[in-house]
Amino acid sequence: MTCNPKCRLQRVELTVSKTDLWLFSALLRRGFHLRTPLPCSLEALLCIQLEIPRDYVTQRVQTIFLNGRAVDTICSALVADGAVVTLSAAMPGLVGATLRRGGRLTSLRSSISHRSDGSSGQETAIGKVTVKFFNLICDELGPSFLARGICLAPGAFSDFLADRWAEIAPACRSVRVDGSLWRSDSLPEAIDPGEPINLSVCTFE
Repeated sequence: MTCNPKCRLQRVELTVSKTDLWLFSALLRRGFHLRTPLPCSLEALLCIQLEIPRDYVTQRVQTIFLNGRAVDTICSALVADGAVVTLSAAMPGLVGATLRRGGRLTSLRSSISHRSDGSSGQETAIGKVTVKFFNLICDELGPSFLARGICLAPGAFSDFLADRWAEIAPACRSVRVDGSLWRSDSLPEAIDPGEPINLSVCTFE
């Protein structure tokens, strides 16, 4: 993931077992940042910038929110600077059926459906998007995104460690911060809460 090159950025590299990778799902639900040319279509953001296979987007990503509004047509939905994009697999029950994009019940959520503002002629510039994964999307896409690295806002990783440190500390086989090895039990001390983090989490069997 691309972070702001003009900002000081801490790089944190962790190694955990595959069975412990779920501990980092909360970070994907809270959201990570992507800096990319904006505005762009939601389709371009997902398939080109985030490199999610088009077939996966079509078949598995059944519910998409752009700034809190449900999206049905990703090719016409425009993502602008500061946007929040949330991806989810199909959710159960009537709520899930109503939120599912392109479903038969989309009329029931017309008040929260996304509508294109027709501003595709805006000049392109580097901007920031927050991306969130939920349920099966988190489980299926999370490992590859964590392996290649996600960008977190200042304070986000420190808050996460404060909530889950008792579980994460024994799970870490190795810890590197800005290329230097640290003991896993001292990771919170190495993190500057005022700086953004580029976090990568690799796994072993």
